[in-house]
Formats: sequence, C-alpha cells, structure tokens
Amino acid sequence: FYDPFWSQYGLFGLAGINLLRIFNIPFYAFNEGWIPVAIKNTAIIEFSLSVIFLVVAGFVSLRKVILLRHHMKEIDMHEHNAL
Repeated sequence: FYDPFWSQYGLFGLAGINLLRIFNIPFYAFNEGWIPVAIKNTAIIEFSLSVIFLVVAGFVSLRKVILLRHHMKEIDMHEHNAL
C-alpha cells in the first residue's frame, strides 16, 4: 500500500527533520560534555544515513504511487470500454 501523502510529504518531511537533527543533537550533546567526539561523529553518520534512506524511500514510494495511478486509469479505461 503506497499512500500519496506519505510519498509526497511524509517521508521527505521526516528526512528534513533528521537533517536538522544532525546539526542539533550531536553538537549540543558534545558541547555540553555529555558524549565524546567518537559518539558525536557516529551520531552524525547515522543521522546522515537515515536522511539518505528516507529520501530514497520517498522517491521509490512516489514512483510506485505514480505507477499505481497509471495502472488504475488503465483498468478504469478497460472497464469503461467493455461496457
């Protein structure tokens, strides 16, 4: 099931939130002395990967929604022509 809302807005919105989190959470925690530099760098890498995966998922889902819409139009045309 591919939801057009999540394909067009949800996944890209989540990617944007994680992009902002890259510059917020690891740096703040490091500056407060809560985590060492190795943990900060690991967190930045993990947030970056999550952004990449969410963007890819958004494009894959968006493509599937478009294909599904075209397929549904074809089905509707064939049903209409059969009548």
